[in-house]
Amino acid sequence: MAAIVAAVTRRFLFRSGALVVALIVSTSCATFDRNNEAASVGDQALTIDQISALVDSTDDVVDAAVVRAQLTKWIRVELLEQAAGTTDPAVAITANLDARLADGMTSLASQTPGAGRVLYESGPAASGLVCLAAITVDSPEAADAALADLAAGMSFADAADAYSNDPALAAAGGLVPYQPGAECFPVAGLNPVITDAVATAGAGNPVVVDIGVAAVVMLRPFTELPAETQLELASQE
Repeated sequence: MAAIVAAVTRRFLFRSGALVVALIVSTSCATFDRNNEAASVGDQALTIDQISALVDSTDDVVDAAVVRAQLTKWIRVELLEQAAGTTDPAVAITANLDARLADGMTSLASQTPGAGRVLYESGPAASGLVCLAAITVDSPEAADAALADLAAGMSFADAADAYSNDPALAAAGGLVPYQPGAECFPVAGLNPVITDAVATAGAGNPVVVDIGVAAVVMLRPFTELPAETQLELASQE
């Protein structure tokens, strides 16, 4: 560590505390004790000489927090690209970090779409999404009857067709899209009565609610979500 501190202080002056704060990033995959290396992930290393390019600054004084943020981003990019097998040796080691970070997340998520399942099944508070199925009915008794049929093995789509008083919901098999091209509601955009009910019941478990009308609602099972939503959840995870 002494060697890297001496090497970097010959090139840069840092504000906001000791240099070590700028260089130590919380990851077991980064090392900081090899002569001219500021950080390394696998076979890729970021040298002290490249720090100025990493922070995109020619100033003699660079804020330590800026350096640490960029080092963290570089490490995340390398971890993602190496895990997804998309490392491109032709790309400059510090180039286009934001774009590479987004691409790396998408590539890894597309290879492991199930990675978002635990996040989703932890509930709307964790995922930020409610992927909703619903059957609105004429009375609480009809809601209870629909719930009983679902418990006996009827599919949600068939129950929607049999019980829903909303022709559009019945035709859609009970699926409630947030908007065209986005099937799942952000938590902030949904009636909290519904959010709380499906969060308590858990994914795939229908429950009766009163939202001014009687309804059976359900957080859709992860396996029934469209590929785009599974990818979004995997990217979050």
